[in-house]
Amino acid sequence: MSQKFKEYRWIIGLVGLVTVLSVAIFSPKISLDRRLLASGKKHQESREWKDAADEYDRAVHYAPNSAVGIEAARLGGGICLYELKDYPRAVFFFRHIVRHSQKEAEVKWAQQKLAEVYYDKLNDYAQAIVEYQRLLQANPDLNEATEYKLRLARAYFYMANFDQAISEAQEFVATVPNSDKKFDMLMIKADALLAEKKLDEAIELYNQLEKEFADHPEAYQVKLNKSLAYEDKKDWDRAVAELEAIKDKYPHPDVIALKVRSILRRKERKKDL
Repeated sequence: MSQKFKEYRWIIGLVGLVTVLSVAIFSPKISLDRRLLASGKKHQESREWKDAADEYDRAVHYAPNSAVGIEAARLGGGICLYELKDYPRAVFFFRHIVRHSQKEAEVKWAQQKLAEVYYDKLNDYAQAIVEYQRLLQANPDLNEATEYKLRLARAYFYMANFDQAISEAQEFVATVPNSDKKFDMLMIKADALLAEKKLDEAIELYNQLEKEFADHPEAYQVKLNKSLAYEDKKDWDRAVAELEAIKDKYPHPDVIALKVRSILRRKERKKDL
């Protein structure tokens, strides 16, 4: 009996030793990432944005795949985007969520933030295109897909890839002809044609826009851009007429007056040549 007790005591002691070693090995990691997260939240409550972001950054690097690390990335991304305006660092946090989160909704949210940062904040339209294409591959709903495709077309336009902007606009209008973004897409196409100096095609499309969207709140933009097309054609009178038609509707009528005077001066200079 005494011998068995000694054996049991030895086994119990061994189990206890393993338990102590396990706690010693693993508990520091668990407690540290939570301490970093708690410290970040405390700094955030005190509006110490940089210190908060630094703590969240440490938590992300210390426990990248844990729920704590993902929460730290979410909070750090928000601070860098909205408070610090540190957009490259915001990209780091949102990218981390996309790569490591196991929650579909959370990944989608972070991917949307990535696209917005590249498009709206960094004006990195090449990377924005990549991010919006990823969003389109993730089975978005109709409203989301519409917004993504509009931003894609605009990104191509801003990159002076006018052929691709036209292609995106044409494909969109062909597949979703009744979309509330049709005006915007056709404007992108018309503006791209204008940029390519395909003036008659641009004017024809601007005329279509005027007929189809006469009551659109930004219909004045059609005449403004059509005036540019006529100016490029050196049809000064038509250019002025388009501007005069919107001088009472354009948000900044003084701009219209200046533009009219500029066109009339160009017209006079051409006469003197």
